[in-house]
Amino acid sequence: MFFAAEWFEHISNILLAHTHRNWEFRRLKCSPEQSRQLLAWFESKKGCPFNHLGFYTEPVSRYTRSKISCVPNIFSPSSRLQFSNKERFFCSELCEQGLRECGIVTGTTPSPHPELLFQQTRDVSVPAAPIKDRVINDQMEF
Repeated sequence: MFFAAEWFEHISNILLAHTHRNWEFRRLKCSPEQSRQLLAWFESKKGCPFNHLGFYTEPVSRYTRSKISCVPNIFSPSSRLQFSNKERFFCSELCEQGLRECGIVTGTTPSPHPELLFQQTRDVSVPAAPIKDRVINDQMEF
């Protein structure tokens, strides 16, 4: 049984593991035209609501796709099950679709979990900013 101090420490550790401290910003190679297209694509999606259904059912979709690859994501941004005329996106879903639409990346999983998108783009990207608190030999790690 947790006591108050133990409970607080346990919750703090969970929250710290899921903060921006472990984010890694990456750069993808693209042409100036692709960059303009991507910016215009993102501008066209301004005001789209958050895809709550897609975000919270993503683990189920990922598990299902791992067993049967042809299963569609029923809560994709433009799914009729969104009950809206506007597309809905969660963060990595928006990034993946924009990058794919503009031809910057190919072969990525539609509506991916953020970690999956990171794993799928890691080999075609480079670090873009130092990672705070990661110091090796008196130099910040990128």
